[in-house]
Amino acid sequence: MSQAATRKQEGHQTQVSGNPYTRRIAQFVSGLTYEKIPQEVRDRIKLLILDSLGCGIYGSTKEHSQILINALSRMDLKSPVRIVDIGAHRGEWAMVCAKLFPKAEILSLEPVPEYFRNARARASRFPRWQVVCAAAGRERGTLPLEVRGQRSSLKRIAGAEFAEWVSGTTPSEGIQSVEVDTLDALLGRQGFSPVDLLKIDAEGYEREILIGASNTLKHTKQILIEVRFYELFEGGPSFWEVHEMLGAQGFALMHLKPCKGQCLWADATYARPGGH
Repeated sequence: MSQAATRKQEGHQTQVSGNPYTRRIAQFVSGLTYEKIPQEVRDRIKLLILDSLGCGIYGSTKEHSQILINALSRMDLKSPVRIVDIGAHRGEWAMVCAKLFPKAEILSLEPVPEYFRNARARASRFPRWQVVCAAAGRERGTLPLEVRGQRSSLKRIAGAEFAEWVSGTTPSEGIQSVEVDTLDALLGRQGFSPVDLLKIDAEGYEREILIGASNTLKHTKQILIEVRFYELFEGGPSFWEVHEMLGAQGFALMHLKPCKGQCLWADATYARPGGH
């Protein structure tokens, strides 16, 4: 060791030993054994560990977890994974993917500036996750988007009863103009192809997204998409229309989130038979 390095190490030791709080903590930790931990503290530690395990086990049985697990189980994790997240909101879903697959490339699209900033802040911790402030649609342009609490949509809410219920739970925060482009163009500019997992949460705008993604779908292995069994958004596609559009592209329905009571919407998983 050089004299400079020795002096630096000695200076660090002097600084540490000169701090009475650091010294006392170090002495306490160095002499700590399991037997010296009070029984009450040991019981509390065990309870916290069991609680964490229980939350993990319980969470894995929830419907949204099962949907993601079901989709990921069909992915070839030996090769580079590319995930596209349309309707990223604040980046919650994509962050789960980034944690599960740190080597995956993730591209999130979110048109609401506030949500985009939140998602981008989350993505800053993951070098392979990028967020673009844009919406995917049928063609390039600018469209009005209504923001309601935790939801936003390029489609108007359909039906007086449903509109009244939504207005009572998530009142409108106003209309914003957002940039829209086809998914083919958005991914083309990023050089993002092929796609292993495409997630679409577009509140009634699924038809337009799929029309503008004709080339992308040819190179996509699996799709997670929210589908509706009633017209909740004016002009929004029904489950059967989405099912036929994806079927024409060679996708088959693999999983449909089970409904309880009257089923208004569900999360559907589509993939190419045989994984091709």
